[in-house]
Amino acid sequence: MVPVIVINDLDHAVPPVNYKEYLKLKNIACVGGSWLAPADAMAKSDWQKITKLAQMAVA
Repeated sequence: MVPVIVINDLDHAVPPVNYKEYLKLKNIACVGGSWLAPADAMAKSDWQKITKLAQMAVA
């Protein structure tokens, strides 16, 4: 089993700026969190904001 890191805005366990450091670890397969699709953007169907956040995440 490979650990997965979940980045959650509620507890700030892993700030979004640090996720690439976790991906460098051999025992981490992926990271994710609510910062990719924040509640306000989802509620407003703001797909442009969500798309921009996703593009920044993979840049």
